[in-house]
Amino acid sequence: AALVIVAGMNLSRYGNALGERTGLGSGLVGLLVIAGITSLPELVVSGTSAFSAAAKAAELPLGAARDALLAGGADLALGNMLGSNVFNLMLVAVMDSVYRAGALTPRLSQRHALPASGGMVMLGIVLFGLALERHNPTLIPGLGCGVITPILLVCYVGIMVLQNRLEQRDAGAEGDAGDKQDTGDGRRLLQMPAWCFYGALVFLAAVIVLSGVWLSILGDRMSLPSSEGGFGLGQSFVGTFFLAISTSLPELVICISSVRLGFLDMAVGNVFGSNMFNLVIVLTADIALRDGAILHCAGVSHLVTIAMVMVLTGITMISLTYRSERHFAKLGLDAWLMIVVYVIGNAMVFSMAK
Repeated sequence: AALVIVAGMNLSRYGNALGERTGLGSGLVGLLVIAGITSLPELVVSGTSAFSAAAKAAELPLGAARDALLAGGADLALGNMLGSNVFNLMLVAVMDSVYRAGALTPRLSQRHALPASGGMVMLGIVLFGLALERHNPTLIPGLGCGVITPILLVCYVGIMVLQNRLEQRDAGAEGDAGDKQDTGDGRRLLQMPAWCFYGALVFLAAVIVLSGVWLSILGDRMSLPSSEGGFGLGQSFVGTFFLAISTSLPELVICISSVRLGFLDMAVGNVFGSNMFNLVIVLTADIALRDGAILHCAGVSHLVTIAMVMVLTGITMISLTYRSERHFAKLGLDAWLMIVVYVIGNAMVFSMAK
């Protein structure tokens, strides 16, 4: 955790400098680069969970035991990704509490509405897949995944292309590429030799990924029975809550650091970008599961998590549009509403897991 915190604080500064050096702007860098880096732990953990379950199931004959192994791997993988999306959206409330210059959302670019709505479309595809493949799973020959999950990748690429065009159009109209680094440290990063700058960026990314994976492995052990050193909690709950928080720690650190440094659009871009990238990881986990479609094997408790993500995303989109300055106890009304949804939703997932 300490490694993630230190690396995340530095990655925020390097990420904003990358936006200026490349001309992409901090918002697009947060949506593409930082989101991709911070989502790599989810990619490794979800893919490993699905692949491990498939490898064990392959040794068993067709039957209940084999189906249970596939279901367990699918639950951990899908719960990790969807739970990470819930936790990431709660970072908007955390950033609101950290930001000291008033309400956060009125200071954000409305361009974030595109990736937020794109994430909702991708969630709808996952929901459609859960309904379609629960009773009629169809695997794509060669890939070994369901027919729905590849659509997520196509959707993600399309949204990124549209977002890039939107950023370029608005940047040209405004003559601005994003948040500027006017500090001495910011100028130092901008003037740093390319090999040194990008080398440090890759090193920080590697520290965050490896540390995030290590944290998630420790969180994965919580689903083990008490006789094996775990807590005996359900795999859906562990994946949605503990494992998701472990793999989302990089997003937490980077978002808080970015807000404190004044890189607001990069912080929020990281949230929405990570959420879309996590949904693309559903395809990776589906391929890793091999002998079963992940949306067919996963439990129904994930429907609650999907509903939580959609409601939290909707609240954030309304807040970005309405741009209210009202605060109550140092938090906006939208942040308080998100906290209520988060608590109730996790309580429902836990009760269903038990």
